[in-house]
Amino acid sequence: MRFTENFSLREFRCRCGCGIEREHVEDLRETAEMCQRARDLIGWPLIVRTGVRCDEYNRQCGGAKRSQHLPSQGARAADLVLMDGEGKPTLEEFWVILQANRDAIGFNGAGYYKRPPSDPRPSFIHIDRRPGRYAEWGNGRPAMRRG
Repeated sequence: MRFTENFSLREFRCRCGCGIEREHVEDLRETAEMCQRARDLIGWPLIVRTGVRCDEYNRQCGGAKRSQHLPSQGARAADLVLMDGEGKPTLEEFWVILQANRDAIGFNGAGYYKRPPSDPRPSFIHIDRRPGRYAEWGNGRPAMRRG
């Protein structure tokens, strides 16, 4: 099921294979629309590393008890990786563009996860549509400059 020009339900599925994403299609559609706005603004393909997580998978991967990835919290989050390719923006450039366009993209939580060169896992940025006050975290993230 295609949500936006570049994102489908399949990309937001729980990685354990439980199928919980089928019960939260509308929440995930809104999350996909947020990701599409981010992709359009960065002008670069994005990979959804993590979309929705069932409770069990969230525990297995060490997720927060009130993670925005959980259906009970609205399945509002996505962890995004920049696709490889010539001219690929840096994670820092992606972060700066996201922060400068936070309102237009529609996220209210952001996490910066830059891996050391020795770690084979990809670096990524988490964005979510949480209610309430803005939340930001991550070691070494570029300073936020909003105007």
